[in-house]
Amino acid sequence: MAEDRLLSDEILLGLINKNKGGGGGTTNYNDLSNQPQINGETLSGNKTASDLGLATESALADKADKSAVKNEFLGTLDEWNALTEEQKKTYDTYQFTDDFMEGRYIYLPTIYSEEERQVGVWTDGKPLYQKTYRNISITNNADNIIDSNFGTDKNICTHDIEFRGISGNHRSDYNTSVNDTLYSNNGQLMYYFNKSGSWSQLFDTADITLQYTKTTDQPGSGTWTPDGQLAHHYSTSEKIVGTWIDGSTVYERTIDFGSDITIDNNWQTTSEPNTNMGKCISAILMSSSGNVRTSPSVQLDYGSYIRICYTNWTDTGRYLTIQYTKTE
Repeated sequence: MAEDRLLSDEILLGLINKNKGGGGGTTNYNDLSNQPQINGETLSGNKTASDLGLATESALADKADKSAVKNEFLGTLDEWNALTEEQKKTYDTYQFTDDFMEGRYIYLPTIYSEEERQVGVWTDGKPLYQKTYRNISITNNADNIIDSNFGTDKNICTHDIEFRGISGNHRSDYNTSVNDTLYSNNGQLMYYFNKSGSWSQLFDTADITLQYTKTTDQPGSGTWTPDGQLAHHYSTSEKIVGTWIDGSTVYERTIDFGSDITIDNNWQTTSEPNTNMGKCISAILMSSSGNVRTSPSVQLDYGSYIRICYTNWTDTGRYLTIQYTKTE
């Protein structure tokens, strides 16, 4: 064993002397032979990451950004609601392709439609609607009926009229003055048009797009708020309002007990089913007179119905608004 060790030491010493060239060695890295390499490039001089075929700092940052991209659901609200809770948990974020996106700001694309669409908020806070009428025949010096069923509940806010000639080409103006008015009369949408001078385009057509509010709407009752955020509307019907910290969908519903009920420190079973309800995220109780009560304790996982109680006092309430997750 000692001889083997001695032989190994001799071989090692010989290799060292060979690398030294039999001399006293060198302190200059550039004089060394067999310098190390990276990607075939010898490590000598002032080499950059690019010279060595390595990723740059900006490239690594870009890669990190891309790796942070989350799994996003893109579809309609109905398609989202059709998913199971387990399927919803596989998405980090969600984006609806309906006319709104819940919980976010959104800039809607310009979409013209012959169907009524809610497109924004008017200056009085009421929802703003838009509708386009295509290829409307226009007669000169006449009140043209655009829509005989327009209704008496609408106030026209803005409008845009684009004329087309007999050949279908767009006509932006005329050689002489035009007097025209778009108005509502006895439930009909009318367009008075008068072009002075010669009129050779009696069969011209027009595309008319108008925006209007409805007298039956209240300020704030639309999809949007005046500052462009999604409006929050309380409803006795279940709706999605966001996600919980574990990614579960959060639902909201306002329960109307019909009249004020007394709630004390004993669990009171309501007539409201707790089917598929999971965690209770929040609860607000309001009386018939509109006074908000201290939030009660709400139990969703006992029996078949929602239970509520107070700990150390008694109070009354009629409207219970709860936010919750679901078990499936």
